[in-house]
Amino acid sequence: MNKIVDLILQEPNVEEVLEEARRAYESEQRARAEFIEWLTPEVKAEFILGDVIVHSPAEEMHTKTLMNLVKLVGAFVDKKQLGKIRAEKALVRLGRHDFEPDLSFWSSKKTHDWTSDMMFYSTPDFVIEILSKSTENRDRGIKRTTYQNYGVAEYWIVNPMQEVVEQYENVLKRAGIHELQHRATYGISDDIPCISLAELQLPVEAIFDEAKCFAAQSKILLE
Repeated sequence: MNKIVDLILQEPNVEEVLEEARRAYESEQRARAEFIEWLTPEVKAEFILGDVIVHSPAEEMHTKTLMNLVKLVGAFVDKKQLGKIRAEKALVRLGRHDFEPDLSFWSSKKTHDWTSDMMFYSTPDFVIEILSKSTENRDRGIKRTTYQNYGVAEYWIVNPMQEVVEQYENVLKRAGIHELQHRATYGISDDIPCISLAELQLPVEAIFDEAKCFAAQSKILLE
């Protein structure tokens, strides 16, 4: 039995606890509906545990890093026709949360039925989040846990301040229990062997340097 359910059933006033939980959940869903109605393409915001998180404009370091990743991963995915990537404004709906990951990849088998008017995206195969002081706790906490529980196969935490990339792989620990397990941390002189995109060896220096990014992107397209 689920541990949380077991704890609730041990409460002497279990019916009151369940009713309170039901009211709280319904209130959260109303707030979520209001969030979706309020959200516009110009605003980067997420709905996490009942709260609306509005992101301030990104620093140049964050924006440059994201653009480099889009060029590198996008070039590989498009050349190999592996699926689709989306950056920032794709609203990924996972359980109680609506996230806008910095970069997401979906394999072709998940994108064949996409429509031009869709607003919500399903679980990506691969997610990259770029750290900032304001997002680090969520990226390492509730987001990592949610990506883990909903089956994201690979997760990168990119730290532009330290110029390192942490790679996590979703592994089966025991029946029905998965864990985004730390595989390695890569520094500026390393190449990252991508798990979800076989054959992609991404130079870390190309993620943080625009000239190196251009060279690496050109190599991907010419190979």
